[in-house]
Amino acid sequence: MKTATLTLLIILFMLPHVTFSQTQQQVLTVLVTTGDGAPRPGLTVTVQAENFRETAVTNATGYAVLRQLAPGTYQVIVSLQNIELIRRTISFPETSFLKEVAPLATVYAKVVDTAGKPVPNFFVNLLSPTGLVSVSQRTNSTGVAVFRDIPFSNISSIGGVYRLSTVKQGIIIGSVEKSVEKYVEEVTISAGLVNANFSLVDSQGVRMKLSASLSLRAGNVTERVDVVDGFASVTQLISSAIVGSYNTSLSVKLSNKDVVVYNSLLNIDAYGSFTLSPDVGELVIKVLDPDGNPVKGVGILVGASGYGNFTSGVTDQQGQFSVGIVPLSKVVGDYQLSVFRGRSRIQVEQLSLSESKVIKEVKLTLTKTSFRIVDYTGSPLSSAMLSIKDTVTGRTVNTTIAAGEASADFFPGPNEVSVTYRDRVVFQKVLELSSEPQEIRVTSVNFLVSISVLDSLGQFVEGLRVKVYGDGRELLNTVSGSSPLKITLELPADVVVDVFSGENLLARERRYAAGPEDVQIRFVDTVALGNVLLPIQLLASVFLAAILACLLAAAFIITRSGKQR
Repeated sequence: MKTATLTLLIILFMLPHVTFSQTQQQVLTVLVTTGDGAPRPGLTVTVQAENFRETAVTNATGYAVLRQLAPGTYQVIVSLQNIELIRRTISFPETSFLKEVAPLATVYAKVVDTAGKPVPNFFVNLLSPTGLVSVSQRTNSTGVAVFRDIPFSNISSIGGVYRLSTVKQGIIIGSVEKSVEKYVEEVTISAGLVNANFSLVDSQGVRMKLSASLSLRAGNVTERVDVVDGFASVTQLISSAIVGSYNTSLSVKLSNKDVVVYNSLLNIDAYGSFTLSPDVGELVIKVLDPDGNPVKGVGILVGASGYGNFTSGVTDQQGQFSVGIVPLSKVVGDYQLSVFRGRSRIQVEQLSLSESKVIKEVKLTLTKTSFRIVDYTGSPLSSAMLSIKDTVTGRTVNTTIAAGEASADFFPGPNEVSVTYRDRVVFQKVLELSSEPQEIRVTSVNFLVSISVLDSLGQFVEGLRVKVYGDGRELLNTVSGSSPLKITLELPADVVVDVFSGENLLARERRYAAGPEDVQIRFVDTVALGNVLLPIQLLASVFLAAILACLLAAAFIITRSGKQR
């Protein structure tokens, strides 16, 4: 009896534990893996029956656990973003664990151009027939775009074969259809892309180092590249097999305006190199003197009608200035060349450029004009020499001055003009010469030197002996008066002025006079009284003594007047 009772108590005690264990086992566990057996997280698992629906999402280990099921028949659906991947019918709890492999593929789409070379950095579009899957990926450096989690084509909601395409500027340049049936799929898309190289040559087939802008246009497709030193390369250009022939044009800048120097249709449907022969030529200006010698340092200004002046420069040691490569005249019209010497435009030439290289020779013409040369007083200078030296070329012309008149031939513009008189250069200056007559005043010939002898108050000191020497030769020996002493110097000289009182030398002034001079000799501590120079100190003492005497006399008178009262 005791044994039976104990057994019954043990059974009653264990009954709740048995019931709880059975409840723990009433769950459905679903494991989803990828094609290579790895756990597939993030998929939605739905279990449904009539009036029942429960969902769960696979975790990092690929498991989804559903706990609310009662015994019965259920539909188990595995989906990715509302795309049904798997549907199974199970009886629960007979089936409480389900393992499935997700029909999701990784698609590697490689894009190659017409030469079979990989095309990096291009978008590839993948589209299912039903439009339920529509994704884009960019190709990597090896030309491959990677698409992950692509449902198999046999899934009903996908609708069958996928279409993969690549696009440039809104144009499909390559496409392929692919049925996704394996967990890893590879596909190659042949894109209608080409690479083209362009070289510029002249009419003789010689490479031109021209900088320009190259434009390729076919329909809505436009490509622009810079041409540097006569070469340009265009990569990943849509083949003419897709868009048709390209309208190919070259343009250069002239006064900041674009000038088209080449235009034609090119069929570019494969890798290739093309040579273009634009309507341009190299222009060189060569300046010569009347004897055919090159002239350096001449200013050149180049312009064209409708474009204005667009370049300028100076001729080199060979007398040349290279304008560079410019459009032919049949494109922009004739060119105008202006020749400058300093600020003066001395010649204008017209030029028609019709060849690949032109050296235009410009012969300078000499200008002849007359010169009138006078001295400081305005009198004509005679027995002198006029010299005109070109400051750039060094060409020098010498001519004799007769009665103040001379004439000479020279290149207009800046010239160094000098006058030689009595074997001394008395005038030298750079002048802007033209055909206009010139007057030159030589202030260093026959000019005045004025000499003033003054006291400290600026008064003329009279009666002092004044001797004036020029280059050691005595020019004047006289007595100072109430006005300046004047002498005329024929040529510049070292001037010495001595002032004497009797035999005593009171002052000496030295200076070089090359033109009108005003020489002042001032005795700063004296005052002139007639012909006598008195020290200011002595005059001050006399003045103070006189004042003191006046004061003493006034005091004496006042004192005496007081005593008389």
